[in-house]
Amino acid sequence: ATAPEDDLAPSAFPPEMGIEPYVTNRAMRAVRLLSAVAGPITEDVLMGVKFDRAYERDSPPALLLADAARVRSDEPLLAEAAALLEGWDHVADGAGPADALAGLVMKANRPAAYGMEPQPDPEAVLAEAAAYLMEHHGRLDVPLADVLRLRRGQTDLPLTGGYDALRAIGWENAKDGVLEADFGDSFVMVVEFPAEGGVRSRSVMPFGAAASRPSSPHHADQAPLFAAERFKPAAAFGAP
Repeated sequence: ATAPEDDLAPSAFPPEMGIEPYVTNRAMRAVRLLSAVAGPITEDVLMGVKFDRAYERDSPPALLLADAARVRSDEPLLAEAAALLEGWDHVADGAGPADALAGLVMKANRPAAYGMEPQPDPEAVLAEAAAYLMEHHGRLDVPLADVLRLRRGQTDLPLTGGYDALRAIGWENAKDGVLEADFGDSFVMVVEFPAEGGVRSRSVMPFGAAASRPSSPHHADQAPLFAAERFKPAAAFGAP
């Protein structure tokens, strides 16, 4: 849970304990980014880690993507999709033409990663992802922000990030071709302890403080902040 030398050995515990050997991309990225910091972890560094969108190439979702990129098929759509994935930069920042396709492929890894389903067939995953984008958008290289959206009531905002990224955005595939964010990052708070005393804090909740009450003014009022990676002031504490 903290470092390789401190990992619990699954063989030392009964299976009911559920010791998982699986290491997420988020953990791998956090270790890489924080280990590279020489000196104090500043606020800018911390926010850079929090909103990181990259995937380690040996992480479980990226390994499935690599298998999909190696698919060789005489079917033109599959061949085009595999070629697009081969050139992906492994960053779900909305800048690359393969971001949406890569996100859909890597989402398919989640059930297998947690032991809920067998490992998916890369060719079948690639075919399903490509068909979804073509059906709804008519292209494989549709910009990620056009597809991945935060919808709350009448609010409809673009997002970047993805499954198992530190900028964790999970979604359901909507009937109109939008990937509707519905889990991943939830309540996020930053707390500062200034040298001069007192405490400062700010937070954001992407799905609102009234998630089950669409008529509330707070159902979607924090969505724009979350989409822009910003925070609102939270309660301030300190000596009177």
